[in-house]
Amino acid sequence: LGEKSSGIRTRVNVQDFYQLRDQSYTSGRLFEDPEFPATDESIYFSKKPNFKCEWKRPREISKNAQFFVEGPSRFDIEQGSIGFKRQPTYHQQPSIAREREAIDLAISGIAREREAIDLAISGIAREREAIDLAISGAGDCWFLAAAANLTLIKNYFYNVIPNDQGFDEKYAGIFHFRFWQYGRWVEVVVDDRLPTKNGKLVYTRSSETNEFWSAIFEKAYAK
Repeated sequence: LGEKSSGIRTRVNVQDFYQLRDQSYTSGRLFEDPEFPATDESIYFSKKPNFKCEWKRPREISKNAQFFVEGPSRFDIEQGSIGFKRQPTYHQQPSIAREREAIDLAISGIAREREAIDLAISGIAREREAIDLAISGAGDCWFLAAAANLTLIKNYFYNVIPNDQGFDEKYAGIFHFRFWQYGRWVEVVVDDRLPTKNGKLVYTRSSETNEFWSAIFEKAYAK
């Protein structure tokens, strides 16, 4: 984690994005985050995945990998097809949307108890359909909804997801993001190795197959 100017002493070593990027770029070796290893243990908690997970960098998934494709959009965030229950990081995503459409999520009682969530589904049915989902099964859909809405306010968006990174100039396999936690901004540094199955992203992805900001952003949140 990187916590520049937070004013609070961190319990872990601070990872300076710019320093680490320069070191990796100069050495010619892509950054590998020692605090978030590319192993199964990083993506499951109580249940081991029933498939072989292969970690790949965006350029190994798409030859024309880009951080943004024509700027951020709420359509850049699609729920993954695979997930696991009871995980604190990459969570199980309810398979709800059958077409590429925005969904509005009404969320209540996130962290206290397992409660029922009413999800209003738009663009699929003409009438609102109520679905009862336990919090443990809903996973981080509330995070995806927040990320989608964040794209609507660009100055806030780029404060959380800095625009000084990508796959072109000074690409070194490292990215950084900022989260507001307990009254302060916390910068999180990650590498861009992402879990895949059969060459496709397992978790959050963009509607554009060569756009990766949302997938790496979710990984930073998981960390």
